Amino acid sequence: MTSPMWTFSTSWTGYRLVRGVGWCWIMDNVPPEISSIFAEIEKALSAKLYYLAIAVSLSVPDICACLEQVQEDAKSKMGVRESYVRWCDANLNFDNLSGIDLYYICCGVAHSGHVYKNNSIYKRVIFTIEGAPIQAPRGAVINVEAGATIGGLDADANRFGGRMLMMNAEAFCRTIVDGAKAWAVSKSSDPIVQQNLPLLIRYRPEGLPPFMVGFPIVA
Repeated sequence: MTSPMWTFSTSWTGYRLVRGVGWCWIMDNVPPEISSIFAEIEKALSAKLYYLAIAVSLSVPDICACLEQVQEDAKSKMGVRESYVRWCDANLNFDNLSGIDLYYICCGVAHSGHVYKNNSIYKRVIFTIEGAPIQAPRGAVINVEAGATIGGLDADANRFGGRMLMMNAEAFCRTIVDGAKAWAVSKSSDPIVQQNLPLLIRYRPEGLPPFMVGFPIVA
């Protein structure tokens, strides 16, 4: 005689099933409007497109900070730097990075291409990737004294003098994503955030009804 097999199900409003580690299914109530951005960061990491993943990850705090504000005056009540720093300090957990550090790194990655000449406490940021013998998942600070030489080269002249931060790229991106996911869940009943979420520029597999329907776009 074969024992009966039972199937149980639970329905929770506001949650959806997503594939987790080991091909298991887990409940996720991160709004799809912003989770699509997190999914693209993960895809970039999987494809080893590290610069892309880092750049998009660094944009996440600004996106979340803007979602908290009334859009008509999102930039007038609080400057970009102030809102970015405040959000990072409240929602991210890095050992060697404060909100202002992350803001300067964001400016370097997205605009100037370096952090050497801005006001960051770090003169250079090093992101280690898969295959590197040193990973530093929580971040490591390297101090090079003025006038030092490395491999026969002057450290200051080659922008290796002063304080540098080394961190694993995947750990960096996922720390930001994890913090943003927790923030998004905590804002599930925030009327301003919920009003702003549908306005996000994101990948829209269903199109943008009623203007474009039936094919994917970014809008």
